[in-house]
Amino acid sequence: MAAIDPKYFDVTVYMYPTREAARAGMKVGGAGFLIGLLPTTMVPSAIGEERHGFHRYVVTNAHVQQNGCTVVRETDDGLTEIYETAPDDWVVSGEDDIAIVRLDEHLSNYVPSDMCLSEDCKIGEWELYPGDEVEFFSRFIALDGGQRNQPLLRTGTLAMLPSPDARVRINGRDQLSFLVESRSIGGASGSPVWVQLAQPRVRHFAKQYPPLADNWIPSDRMLLGCNCGHWPYWTQARSSKSDAAMLIPNNYIETNSGVAVIVPAWRILALLDHPKLVAQRVETGT
Repeated sequence: MAAIDPKYFDVTVYMYPTREAARAGMKVGGAGFLIGLLPTTMVPSAIGEERHGFHRYVVTNAHVQQNGCTVVRETDDGLTEIYETAPDDWVVSGEDDIAIVRLDEHLSNYVPSDMCLSEDCKIGEWELYPGDEVEFFSRFIALDGGQRNQPLLRTGTLAMLPSPDARVRINGRDQLSFLVESRSIGGASGSPVWVQLAQPRVRHFAKQYPPLADNWIPSDRMLLGCNCGHWPYWTQARSSKSDAAMLIPNNYIETNSGVAVIVPAWRILALLDHPKLVAQRVETGT
């Protein structure tokens, strides 16, 4: 794993139902992250680089926003800010478990939109494959920093790429999703998920790749997408803690399958083209 710039942690925000809950650091809500929409006339940028002309947004899960968690808590260089938004300020996807709100005037750290993985699932000229390395900069609600955000780094392995023929039913939506071998936990919903090419990398025998200097391949992180939960695994309930205990008809217990479900980054960019958000950008003339 490559070294991690601390600014990656600062793009993760915590979502709360009230300002009071955010101020107290209550163990409720979920997570989100900050994204900056890069105008096409700008050159690529990096997290934390000061730029003008960006439109900054908070991304979280639709189920987090619809559960009333619309207060955003950001921590930057140890300083915490709390921003209240109204439910109607948000654009909620009808297809994916994501919701977005514009918050231009406040937020300093963000993921530039050119760091979002595109639908071709490539980093440079190299395609993603199962086995590539995944990182979550996530909220750990059991120990999340109290009065300031303290995201937890978790890692995993890309297990399955999204396919229109294998949509994932989760949180009331049938959506394109990456599947990642990594446990998803309560409070982590909405956190950003990053991917890197596994090193060293084997060339696919059926593909023609450009020549590489000194066998170099990209190690830059790209935003894989937004964590929206785990694949549910249902087991039938028993009358007691024993393999021989009687099964209880029509009673099932949801357990964690160990497979996290990720909304692809390009689906986030698609929602940023929602007419409401486009109209907001038109109003500012940028």
